[in-house]
Amino acid sequence: GVLVLCLGKFTRLSQFVTVSDKKYRAQITLGIDTDTQDSEGQVIAESEFGTFSQVQLGEVLASFLGKSDQIPPMHSAVRIGGKRLYELARKGQEVERPGRAIEIFGIDLIDYQKPHLTLDVWCSKGTYIRTLASDIGKALDCGGHLSSLARTAVGNVSLSDCYSLEELANSLSSQESNVAPFLDVENVLGLPRVSLSKTQLHTFVNGNAITELDNVGDRLGQTLCVFDCDSHLIGIGRWQPEGLRPMRVIAQREG
Repeated sequence: GVLVLCLGKFTRLSQFVTVSDKKYRAQITLGIDTDTQDSEGQVIAESEFGTFSQVQLGEVLASFLGKSDQIPPMHSAVRIGGKRLYELARKGQEVERPGRAIEIFGIDLIDYQKPHLTLDVWCSKGTYIRTLASDIGKALDCGGHLSSLARTAVGNVSLSDCYSLEELANSLSSQESNVAPFLDVENVLGLPRVSLSKTQLHTFVNGNAITELDNVGDRLGQTLCVFDCDSHLIGIGRWQPEGLRPMRVIAQREG
C-alpha cells in the first residue's frame, strides 16, 4: 500500500504526514476470532452464521461512522505503564486499555462473498483497522478478523502517485526512466500557504512569531506551509494569538 517517505531535510516534516487521514481496502473474514484480530493470530473462537443482506450490512457499517473511542488491541505498540502491549501479550497478560479517540469518515461495502467482507475505510490517524474488523464481527454477532489490508491513501497521496520498489530500483539504474517519485511537498501536506518577505523570513527561521500579518483572528489555530518570496518551502507555521509562530523550520537558521 501507500508509504510516504521523507528524505533529507524534509524528514523534519514527517510528523505532518503521519497525522494525515488514511484510506484502506480491508477484507474481513467473518465467523472466526483470533487473539491478534488478524490472520496471523491464533483462532480463539468460531461461529456459525447465515448470509447477511445488503441492508443488514449497511446498517451495521453505518453505526461505525463518526467519532468514537477505540480500545487498542493487546498486540500493538501502545505503551501501558511503560510496557508495550505486545510485550505483555506475548507473556499471556491482558491489561485494561483506555480508549483512544478516532473518527471513521467513510466506510463502503465493496463486496460480500460469505464469509469474506471487503470494505473501503476512510479514517483518522491512529485507527486500528483490525480492531474495527473485530468490532464489526461482534456487531454482526458472529465474530471476525482482518484477513487482508492495503493502505490506499495517506492524506492527498494515493496509490496512483506511488511506485513499486522494483520501479524505483530500475529508475536508479536507467537514465531514460520515466519514474518521477518525488512529489510536491505542499500537495502532500495539503496545507494552505503563506509567503513571507525577506524581513519576515529572518524572523521566522530564527524561531520568532511574525506579528505584522493581517487577518490573524480569522486563521487562529490554522497550520500553514511557509514559503519565501521565491516560492521555496521554508517550514511549517501555525497562527497563534501573537502571530504566525514557527512549528518546524527546514531552512538554515540565520545569524
